[in-house]
Amino acid sequence: MPKPARKTMNVLRWIFGIPLAVVISLGLMTLVIYSVDEHLRVSNYDLYTFVHAAEIIFSFTLLVFLSCLFAPAPKKYAALFSITIMVILIGIAFYVALTNKSMGDFTMISAASFLSSFTGLFIGLFLSYFTFKNKGWNRELTTPEMPEDY
Repeated sequence: MPKPARKTMNVLRWIFGIPLAVVISLGLMTLVIYSVDEHLRVSNYDLYTFVHAAEIIFSFTLLVFLSCLFAPAPKKYAALFSITIMVILIGIAFYVALTNKSMGDFTMISAASFLSSFTGLFIGLFLSYFTFKNKGWNRELTTPEMPEDY
């Protein structure tokens, strides 16, 4: 593949990789949470909170891992970019949850949701680091092309 086409593909992977990872992981989280919430009507409040937190941890771990998978090297920037975007969105949601008086009190499930989202982001960062440590986590060194290669 010629070099201009490779650069174009890398730019397209950066542009579409992280939003695609966000759409896949948050869409999966929405489907799982609403389908499980319909079937998990138990009287044990702690079990419901644990299941809800586990779903969110899995979804946010998947978000960071997929953004590293879809983006070209260096993959650590894709992880940091997706974590930054999600921390900003979580901060906005936290502010809205605290200031919106019509929603009621800030419950234990709300606190578990916010804490598990941060936990999922950092588990995803460590999982991505250990998966892509030797496969493009840092910028790859390029060897200079010699005139004899042409």
